Amino acid sequence: MRDWSFDPAQQAFTLESTAAIPDGGSGSVELISENPQFMSLTAKMDSAGLVVIGDRYGSGWQATVDGQPAELLCVNHVLRGIAIARGSHAIELHYIPAAFVLGVRFFFSRQSSCCSCLSGLAVIRFRRSAHGCRLAM
Repeated sequence: MRDWSFDPAQQAFTLESTAAIPDGGSGSVELISENPQFMSLTAKMDSAGLVVIGDRYGSGWQATVDGQPAELLCVNHVLRGIAIARGSHAIELHYIPAAFVLGVRFFFSRQSSCCSCLSGLAVIRFRRSAHGCRLAM
């Protein structure tokens, strides 16, 4: 980025990636639908390349390409990007905040704890009633 010849309309960089990003990709992208938590695109790539979405990168975004999970890249420090192979592809991005995921995990862990406790009480009550003992309630 310190090179004055850097053109963000023609070049992109990522800091960390496990995806192989080829140089000089070309193609077109069409926005199908969008709302604050979802984006659907179609890409027609003449050659493999990087699709850069002019929207802020955030950790809660997850991407799929043709229904398969894809690595979402932080491009030029602030934008979202996805490495795409040659051909036509359906791209979807979903926003699932980390707090939501933690809340769901917490809820289900508490539900299973409550179920375990209730099951344990039912077993104790059944055993006592089977032996002729009465449980005062």
